[in-house]
Amino acid sequence: MILVSYWTSFCLTPQFEEKAHLDLFLEETDIKIRHYTPDVLWKAGLAWKEYLNRGGKRENRILPDFIIGAFAENSADIFVTRDKRFFKKHFSLKCFE
Repeated sequence: MILVSYWTSFCLTPQFEEKAHLDLFLEETDIKIRHYTPDVLWKAGLAWKEYLNRGGKRENRILPDFIIGAFAENSADIFVTRDKRFFKKHFSLKCFE
């Protein structure tokens, strides 16, 4: 089973003509969409604050990056990303690039 956040689901939407097609794809591939918990959002907010306090720029990173990282840290055994360096710097993750 693969868990994805609502954000990832949102990004998949343009790939399908109809919601029923997306739903079928998710069912056939055993991908489950999960809500963000208050703990995940708290962790994301703390990581975002730390990033800004260390001189990070809002134009370089957006808050959803931190929500996705916190969600992965809380929910994933392995996190697939194109930006392993960023996510490993801010979250305790086993990343696959």
